[in-house]
Formats: sequence, C-alpha cells, structure tokens
Amino acid sequence: MQNLSVVTINTWKCDGDYFNRMLLMVEELKAIAPDIIACQECFQTKDENADTLNYLAEQLGMYQTFLPGREKSRYFDGGWRDSLSGLGILSRFPLTELPPVLLPLTSEDDERKLQQAIVTLPNGEHVLITNLHLTHISDAENTRLLQIEKLAFVINQNQTHQNHFICGDFNATSSSLEIESLQALSNIFDLYEEGDGDKPCISLAPEYHHFERVCVDFIFAQALPNATKHKVIKSSIVLNQYSEAFKTYPSDHFGIFVEIEFPNTLTH
Repeated sequence: MQNLSVVTINTWKCDGDYFNRMLLMVEELKAIAPDIIACQECFQTKDENADTLNYLAEQLGMYQTFLPGREKSRYFDGGWRDSLSGLGILSRFPLTELPPVLLPLTSEDDERKLQQAIVTLPNGEHVLITNLHLTHISDAENTRLLQIEKLAFVINQNQTHQNHFICGDFNATSSSLEIESLQALSNIFDLYEEGDGDKPCISLAPEYHHFERVCVDFIFAQALPNATKHKVIKSSIVLNQYSEAFKTYPSDHFGIFVEIEFPNTLTH
C-alpha cells in the first residue's frame, strides 16, 4: 500500500510577521511532506516582491496553480502595496487547472470562487481537488448558505472522479447550519473525523481569535455510488507550533492533515 497525504491551510495573507511566518510554514511542511496542499489567502504583491504560493512551491519542490482573488492595497513590509489574495493548490504530482466557479457574493465581500484542479498520480489515476474560502462576514450566514448550495451543486456534478477531496476555510463549524446543509445536500464525509483526529479539533489559533477554540477548516471526500469509501490512516492538526524565537505561529489558522490509503497507486 502507498498513501496519499493532504493538508489544507489558510496562510493569513501578509498579516503578522510575514517573512518569519513563511520560514516556519516551510519548516513544518517539509517535516510533514504532504503530497497535496490546499492554500487559502495566498498573498501576492503586484511587484512580485512577495508571493506566498510561489515561495512555498519553490521551497517544497511542488507543482502549483494559483487562482487570483481580491485586489487590494495592503500595508506590507513598511509601505502600502498593490496586492492580490487568492487560492492556491500545491502538489508533488502534475496539476491540471480547471475553470474557476464563481460563488454567490455580498456587497461587502465581492470576490469568492471555487478553485479546482486535477492531480495526476504516477499510475495515471486522477484526484480532483476543490479548494475554497467561504465569506468571513459575520452576519452573512445566508450568503454562506448560498455558497454552500453552489458548492454542493459542483460536488454533485462530479460523477467520474472517484477521488474528490474538498478542502478549505468554511468560516463555519461542524455543528453550523452551513456544514449540516452541505452534508445534507451532497454525499461527503469529514476525513479528519474518519481518521480519528484529536478532539476537540481546533483550527483557529486561539491567541488571534478571541481565544475561541473552534474548527472552521475541513477536508471532505465525496462518496460516489458504488465506490469504495476512502480509508483514512491518520489525521491531525499541523502547523500549530508556536515559535518562541519569532513569537508567532505560522498562520492565524492551524492546518488540517489527513493521510489516505491508496492501494498500489503511488511511487515517490
């Protein structure tokens, strides 16, 4: 048996101690060595002096695909910079980018999309990755529910890729109406739960989020009819080590890690 490992992580744009955070993120990701990483809030300056996804790809030796999101002037490295914040997928195996899917929006948050890509494994088998970041507006539950309905529609459209993983920052907890609706509308299951990860699952760094101890980041898998359900070898919270030297975490979110059994499919 060979296994496939997946991480999802919100990289926190340019906030906090950006350059040292990137060093910490690379250090821990190298130790984990995941096969696929779904990233949200990937920061990129227009002058290319900073590029989160490209930096991670180069340091980890991975393929990448970037979906630009909101354009905004942000304060970074001592000055205001024209920048982008978007979605990114990293993979040890070749990636094929699919067209993005626009999500329902609010006037206060007008740039939300689904990113999708196909990972081609060494034996030719395909893995479909859907990467997302739902709206963060606190009183936009109705908008998130509309985004969930669109996500469920996209999931249910897939009837060919038996390996479909849905990753990202949902800005909603497992007991929320949004996640309950997604599970009711589509045939998915939580891979962290399947892997019997530590409880409670916490994906927000409490120090940066009013000391809330909640999880809003997930890796789901789609269960197609007549397909064998994925077996999760293990799941855990990663990218959660506080650096005393730099006085920071790698991000304001922790990462979700899952390792999935793939019979005789992978060679590194």
